Amino acid sequence: MVCAPSMRNPHFERKYRRFDLSFAVQLTFYSGGIRSDIEAMSRNVSICGLLLETRSTVPQGSEVSFTMTIPTRSASSPIELAGKGNVIRVEEVPGTAIRIAVECMNPITQLENYFPQ
Repeated sequence: MVCAPSMRNPHFERKYRRFDLSFAVQLTFYSGGIRSDIEAMSRNVSICGLLLETRSTVPQGSEVSFTMTIPTRSASSPIELAGKGNVIRVEEVPGTAIRIAVECMNPITQLENYFPQ
């Protein structure tokens, strides 16, 4: 499975189900050779992308790596889903936050195992 066509395409039709999920996401990227780690919250997630909300900006076009932490009901460790992607959209939400759309390089194949249709 490939995560194309790109969401940058104006004729893009969503191919995969999106889940309205709010989980902590650790985002890492490099800008000017300097590593930055920021915290974000997911707003929605699909097999091929994430919409994140944060107080920090990430340059559009940046390659990022992410780890989304999903708490579990049991006493065991939380589930961590990791991946890499590209920032395809950055939007400022006046007075609140910045929304960052990330298109995954590879599908988050475990996602539907945790959130069945």
